[in-house]
Amino acid sequence: TPGDGMEMVVNDTATAPRETSAAPPPAAATAAEAAAAVAGTGSAPSRPAGKPRKGRNQDVSVAVKAILWLTVILVGGLGVLYLVSKAGDLMGKGF
Repeated sequence: TPGDGMEMVVNDTATAPRETSAAPPPAAATAAEAAAAVAGTGSAPSRPAGKPRKGRNQDVSVAVKAILWLTVILVGGLGVLYLVSKAGDLMGKGF
């Protein structure tokens, strides 16, 4: 309970972390080795069929959006400063 002065353990580092995915059955591993031996190309393994590919396009899209928003903020800030300056000049002429 709050206020008792006791610590609350958020992440226990005293024990080893558990693996979240189970190891594939041995039959699947031998089948994969046999398929790799038949292919014999030595290329990198293909991606799993169930997982969508997240390529560089997503990273580039985030970077472009960030640059766009930063440009909008910069132009808007400079526009506000310009308008304040012009309003000050107008007030100086009027009084």
